[in-house]
Amino acid sequence: MSQVPWQATAFRHFLQYRWFMIAMAIYLASLVLFGVIHFRHTRDQALQEVDSRLKSAAFSLDHLLGTDFHDRFYHPDQMDAPSDLQWVLKVTSLNRDLQLDYVYAMVERDGHIYFTAANANEEELRQGTHHAYFRPYPDAAPEVYQALKTGQVQYLETLDSWGHFRTVLIPRTSPKGRPYVLAADISLAKLGVTHKESLRKTLWLGILYVAVTLPLLLLYAWPIKQRLYIHPVTGLPNRNRLEKDLDSFNDPQVTLINIDGFHQINDFFGAAHGNTFLRLVAHRIQALLTRRDRLYKLGADEYVIVREIHPDTLPIETFILALNQQQIDLANTRIPLAVSAGVADGKLHALEHADLALKQARNLNRGVAVYSESLQSSHDFESNLAWTRILKEAIDDGRIIAWFQPIHDNLWNEICHYEALVRLVDREGNIIGPGQFLSVARRSRLLGRLSLIMLEQALIQAERTGHNYSVNLTIENLTHPESSTAIIRMLRHSSAAERIILEIVESEGIEHLDRVQAFIQEAKKLGASIAIDDFGTGYSNFKHLLELPVDYIKIDGSLIQQITHSAMARAVVSAIVTFANQLDAKVVAEYVSDEQIQKTVLGLKIHLSQGYLFGPPVPASESSEEDEDEVEGVATELKPA
Repeated sequence: MSQVPWQATAFRHFLQYRWFMIAMAIYLASLVLFGVIHFRHTRDQALQEVDSRLKSAAFSLDHLLGTDFHDRFYHPDQMDAPSDLQWVLKVTSLNRDLQLDYVYAMVERDGHIYFTAANANEEELRQGTHHAYFRPYPDAAPEVYQALKTGQVQYLETLDSWGHFRTVLIPRTSPKGRPYVLAADISLAKLGVTHKESLRKTLWLGILYVAVTLPLLLLYAWPIKQRLYIHPVTGLPNRNRLEKDLDSFNDPQVTLINIDGFHQINDFFGAAHGNTFLRLVAHRIQALLTRRDRLYKLGADEYVIVREIHPDTLPIETFILALNQQQIDLANTRIPLAVSAGVADGKLHALEHADLALKQARNLNRGVAVYSESLQSSHDFESNLAWTRILKEAIDDGRIIAWFQPIHDNLWNEICHYEALVRLVDREGNIIGPGQFLSVARRSRLLGRLSLIMLEQALIQAERTGHNYSVNLTIENLTHPESSTAIIRMLRHSSAAERIILEIVESEGIEHLDRVQAFIQEAKKLGASIAIDDFGTGYSNFKHLLELPVDYIKIDGSLIQQITHSAMARAVVSAIVTFANQLDAKVVAEYVSDEQIQKTVLGLKIHLSQGYLFGPPVPASESSEEDEDEVEGVATELKPA
């Protein structure tokens, strides 16, 4: 089953769906923002209209009373009860016409505020408590005094024994220079009705906005959802929908169906007829399903059936047999339908398991195959066999090569070594990294042969360039008589043995220590140096350093990568450095990938550094172009990069 096409399509559709969701979020946020702004605007507009009414009412009162009315305050004998009642009635009539709660005038005397005129309600007129002239106003707000003092108009909310109001205060001066204040009130309850009306208008406008724009957004969203979860040709749910729906099943049976020979049909009849064929096949499959079963479309020619097994469920073998007995009419041609199927039970890795079963069904020319653990083991076994064959052919054809990565001398601040990482060149000339084949090489006992090839290439390079090279050996190379003898013979017959560093992979453990010691003694007699590789993991044992005369210790990269944030890792590395110094051995830090790690490495007094900070692995032809004054040697290692 090809994975790339559906993943690329799903990712593209997801991006469209994600952008739609972002657009929806922006849409809703803008709708809320619009509502808030519109409500505030209409509320402020209504408030301005109220303030304008209050101001007009105050000036109307001033016109009604006359400019010298308030001078009578200083001559109380000029105002009697009948005339006071007449003024109260006039002001009350004005207030009724203006549809406000109160209009009134005030003056200040001896630090107190007094009414000079005010309207009255029906009850006050009936009970004779309408008298306003010279009536004290003990609840007067501080803004009244401020208006009289500054002469500036004041708009405010007031709370007194008469209620809670929106109020305007307009200071004036009589012809005789005596200040007074005109005022008008409207109840905040009435103002609240105005605000509610503004809110109602905003809500209706928002509803209208949604009614117009939301259908347009949905018209855009529906095709995106269709593309995200619906196969465009057949209209069936696609892989994205399948992965979501699997969780809704308790114990599903997943059947992957592939149309045999569909590519030939598509090529012969053309893409349009090919799409028609896919739709017709979908109809034939659906005709055999129950209402509980679900059908999905994957890839170019694959379908998936997901169903719970019930007593009345048609056995999958019978289902596929019935499907293979049908014929499809396409472009005036009757085409026999031929399909293969792989079946897997359960949710976990259901598609992968069904795919393995499908491959087995096609390989064995059977209609149906059911996944089992033995099938998985068989698949792994076949993969290992394939890689073993590829590896053996590469060894026989001389297609095992080394790429070289620089090693940095921290004392002299220059590149001093190179580590060669094993590579396999396939028949098409592609370079394959060791991660693809080293595990197979280890299981098939080919790792030792790779080491000997690396040593042979390192000796040739050393003789040609005069540089030092390091070769990574396995414990098997050192303890197996045939292999160890071959290594010693190669060193003895080479003029560059003193330029070779033999690295022992310490993480594999060191068994038959006596054989290893004997090998090292013989190799050092020929001039070779010894290194312990990947020290600090696996079978790490400081005792090995006491029993083996090593010249280099390479600290495993998993430790080096932690030294910037793990105090424990730094402590372990520091202990290794201290111990190596006692043995007069140089320490190499592997996997130095950035400046922060290198700074910590320098702080720990580590002699050499290796990693992508100083350069990636390169072919031998490129590494040999390095300045010979800077390069003292090249390290060759048999392990993944």
